[in-house]
Order: sequence, then C-alpha cells, then structure tokens
Amino acid sequence: MTFTALSTAALLIGATAIPASASSVAHGSFYTSDLVNGYNELKDPTTGACYTLTPTILSAHNDTDRTAVVYSDPYCYLAGFRVDPGNTTTFQLWSVRFVDA
Repeated sequence: MTFTALSTAALLIGATAIPASASSVAHGSFYTSDLVNGYNELKDPTTGACYTLTPTILSAHNDTDRTAVVYSDPYCYLAGFRVDPGNTTTFQLWSVRFVDA
C-alpha cells in the first residue's frame, strides 16, 4: 500500500513538472493568405504544437510574441525557417510551429 501511494505521488509530481514552454501560448495572431480561402487567422496558438495549414498558402504574417517556424510539408518535419514576431514571409508554407525565440 505504501509503495502504491508513493508511486502515485511520484507520478503526480512528475506530471506537474512540465516546463512552462511546453504548454505556453504564443499570444497574438498568425495571419495567412492563400488563393482559395483568402485570409485566415490562427489566434493564440500553443507553443510547440504543429499546425497543418492549407497547401495553397502563399504568404503569412506573424503577429504573435513567439517565433514561428514555417515548413513546406504538413507535419513540421522538413527543414523550416524562422518568421520572427512582426515579420511577413512570402514562402509557400504548409505547416507552422511556434517556438521560444
């Protein structure tokens, strides 16, 4: 019984020890423009998550407080490049991930 209680307590403590950046939010909006849907907004995205966008996006503006890394594949896997807060890109992107600068 004591071992089970200690194991459960250790799991609970470990679960709360997640770094703040793993669940933080990139405050602001990430705007995209594409030929099919016009303008779109991704509001307050979660830092570290990969967001798959439509493959027809031709430009994006990062109006968040985090750096956006944009990718030409839908899984944030292939080599990406940075779009710092306040900057715009005219790269044909398919996915985006927000990271701490």
